[in-house]
Amino acid sequence: MPKRSVARFVTVRACLLSSLCFVVASVASAADSDLPRYWLKVGQELSYQTTSEMSTADGQSFTNESTWQVWVVKQNSDGTWRLVLRHATTFQLPANSTNVPAKGPAKGTGEKSGTNKPASGKPAAPGGKPTAKAAPVKPAAPARGNAAPAARGNAAPPAAAGFPEQVTFAYCDFSPDGAVTPNATLGFQFEVRQLLPKLPKTEKELEKGWTDLDKTTQVAHRYKVEEGPGDDDDDDDEPEWTIVATRQSPIDDIYLCKSQSKFFFDADRGFVERIESSLDQGYGVKGTVKATTKLLGVEQFDDAWCKKLDDEMGHYFGLQRRYQHFLKEAQRNSSEAETLLVEAGAILQKAAADITLPVVKEDLGKQVAQHAAMIGLTARAARDRADLIDQPAPTWQTKDLDGKAHALKDYKGKVVVLHFWRRNDGWGLRSLPQVEQLAEQFTDKPVVVLGMNTEENETDARFVADKMGLAYPILRADKFADRYNAAAGSAVFIVDQKGVVRDIYLGYSPTLKEDVAAAVNGLLSSEEK
Repeated sequence: MPKRSVARFVTVRACLLSSLCFVVASVASAADSDLPRYWLKVGQELSYQTTSEMSTADGQSFTNESTWQVWVVKQNSDGTWRLVLRHATTFQLPANSTNVPAKGPAKGTGEKSGTNKPASGKPAAPGGKPTAKAAPVKPAAPARGNAAPAARGNAAPPAAAGFPEQVTFAYCDFSPDGAVTPNATLGFQFEVRQLLPKLPKTEKELEKGWTDLDKTTQVAHRYKVEEGPGDDDDDDDEPEWTIVATRQSPIDDIYLCKSQSKFFFDADRGFVERIESSLDQGYGVKGTVKATTKLLGVEQFDDAWCKKLDDEMGHYFGLQRRYQHFLKEAQRNSSEAETLLVEAGAILQKAAADITLPVVKEDLGKQVAQHAAMIGLTARAARDRADLIDQPAPTWQTKDLDGKAHALKDYKGKVVVLHFWRRNDGWGLRSLPQVEQLAEQFTDKPVVVLGMNTEENETDARFVADKMGLAYPILRADKFADRYNAAAGSAVFIVDQKGVVRDIYLGYSPTLKEDVAAAVNGLLSSEEK
């Protein structure tokens, strides 16, 4: 057979197989037609608004307004959708508030926005003209509660009537049953499950309940159907699923948080129409959060606009990676810090000039302003770090939680990894699993990993160690942490075999384990030579 005919035959055969797979997938989908499923369309935008209120045990209260936007920019070859997501939140505090509530770690940018509308000036569109009007939205039920994610954590917002809008972008590939493919834009700062619940895969899960676990953050959601379409005799015409989700994670256990969300899922339209949630926190700022999230509208955009959004967001996420790289290098290189920070700012400025969609462009503009304000602080932090690097580590002696004595001098000849942390530092707690993995990784090496707890109250340290299942030694470090400039938050110090500080890692990083392991292996290799 001629080569051209063979090629044509192969192409036709591939098309037939593709069609057959599509038919099989359609049949499988039809078999699951009684299960709730997302029915998204390319070019679709879903716009939501959340209003929440927190009441603290001492009588203080504050409100939080936020918006969510979900854009369906394309459909992948495997049937999943590529979603671009934006979350913007603004806290409003009483003007006379003296005891402000806690908020979880979040990435803040820009100026205050009291109404918290998206940058385009309307709730739904990020820029450009829609090709269709918004779909009608059913009236939302009275607010009964929605736990604002910012209630979890420890860092308090400024004591003022409000503070700047915080904007976070993310993307994900999303399946009809709500499965999410992990990527670097998701995690502690953007939890998709706050808005888009996982749906049951099978009839058995529908009946018995199901669980979704994010292995990166160790956040689990346990779901059950409270009510399905037609279950309510008084409202048979409502094609609505009521799905209850209970959130659980090691951090929630440590902060004594109980969180539950109720999702109202429209079976005909194939997406969530409103969410009612509540959160109770029993540690730190004790209080209750209640709020509601409701669908504001649905708009449709053409293919050209979707491609533009997909392209520009790809550019946005890429430049954010480059920007974070320059920040990291600036924090670790005092002599070049200011130069690196100027280069980082130039990256943001160029991107703000290149990107045209208003919602992305405005966020970058806010980042440019924020970056200019933080150059001095970052450069100063780099100098503080340099004062400790290549210097003898401050000496100490103390006891661990079991009463065993430890001193830095006991570990001469070994690489020592010191992780300073405390219960009321959320990012430090999120670092603990990675430090535990480091201790396991170097079990058979001349390396010691020590947890340096800076609590004044040993009870808090014991509580966290038990909840997190920490097997490596946890030492009392509250008397000398300030000598390492590590009394306030999470910090990892790497001390070499001669007792000299060789590296420091401040705060939380998703790559902390890999970064520290590389530094430790470098010291082990140099010793062997």
